[in-house]
Amino acid sequence: MEEQDDREFEKIKHVIDSARREVNRQNPDLALKYLLSIKFPVECYPNTLPWAEFPLVSGEACLAKRDPAAGGLLRESLERLANLPNGDLGLALRAHKGYGRFLARSADTWSAASQQYEKARGLAIKAGLKEESAEVALMLIMTDLRRKGSPLFESFMTLKKAADGHYTYQEQLAAWYQHLGVVEEAGQGRKAARLENRPNEHYFRNVLESVRETQNEEEIEK
Repeated sequence: MEEQDDREFEKIKHVIDSARREVNRQNPDLALKYLLSIKFPVECYPNTLPWAEFPLVSGEACLAKRDPAAGGLLRESLERLANLPNGDLGLALRAHKGYGRFLARSADTWSAASQQYEKARGLAIKAGLKEESAEVALMLIMTDLRRKGSPLFESFMTLKKAADGHYTYQEQLAAWYQHLGVVEEAGQGRKAARLENRPNEHYFRNVLESVRETQNEEEIEK
C-alpha cells in the first residue's frame, strides 16, 4: 500500500510539473485539463508541496485565461503555503506575484496589488534572485504609477514597449531609474505631463543600450 501511495504521489508531482510547463507555453486550457485529473487525489496529501502548488498552478492557468476564478485559487495557495511545516520560498514568491497580477487588473485593488508585489520582491531579494526581484519591482512601479495617476505612466509603458523582450528586467529597471534621474535633473516633473516632453521608444532604446554597455563593462572589471 505504501509503495502504491508513493507512485500516486510521484504521479501527482509529475502532472503538476507538466501543467506548469503548459502555462509557461501559453496553453492554460491544457494545463487545467491535466490538473483536473488529480483534483481529488492531491487532497489525500495535505501539507505537502504538491498540495500547496496545485491551487497555485490552477490559479496561474486561470490568470492566463483572465478567468476571475484565479483570485480565489491564488489566495488558497497562499493559505496552504502558510500551513506547510517549512514553507517554500519559491512557491510563495510565485503566489504573491500571481495574486498581485490578479489584483492589478482592477483599479479598486491596485493598492492591494502593490502590497503583494512588495512581499514577492522581499522574497526574491531574500533568495538572491536579482532578475526576479527586478521583474517584480517593475510590476510594482507600473501599478503605483497607475494608482497615483502619474504623468510618468505613459513614459513607463513606452520603456516596456521599447524593451520588447530584448532586454533583461534588471536592464529595464536600471533604464527607468536613469530616466527618472534625467527628468529630476532637468526639472521636468510637471512638464512630463505634456505630450511633447514624453520620450519615445528610440530614446528608451538608447538608454537601455547604455545600461547594457555599462553593466557589461562592470562585469568585465570584476
